Amino acid sequence: MEKALSEITQYISIPKRHHVWPAALRLFVDEAHRICPLTPGTLWRELSAGDPGSTEPLLIDDLYTIHHNEEHFSESFVYRPERWLDEGETAETMTARKKLREGFSPFGLGSRSYAGKAVAYVKPVLL
Repeated sequence: MEKALSEITQYISIPKRHHVWPAALRLFVDEAHRICPLTPGTLWRELSAGDPGSTEPLLIDDLYTIHHNEEHFSESFVYRPERWLDEGETAETMTARKKLREGFSPFGLGSRSYAGKAVAYVKPVLL
């Protein structure tokens, strides 16, 4: 844990209280999952009649493409764990946080999501 503490504090300032570390490690894990999603990443969505593009029955989104969309993630090809930090409760930061969460789904969605999601988040804390 001390090695992780020293490496993490090189990048961002985090209080050295023990209960903060699982959340701090989550910043790094989320950013790693954003850069390189764990699932193949095809999100199929059936379009309803009247939707734009409804001449095609399915819309396919790729997680890698979504996670590197500059609309959701500025400097999307840069590893920046601090982008996940809560930086106050202004309207601007709340909007930015909402965009991050809307564009983040490294484990897939719904019934086809990755079953090991909980393990992927707990394992770094236990190591």
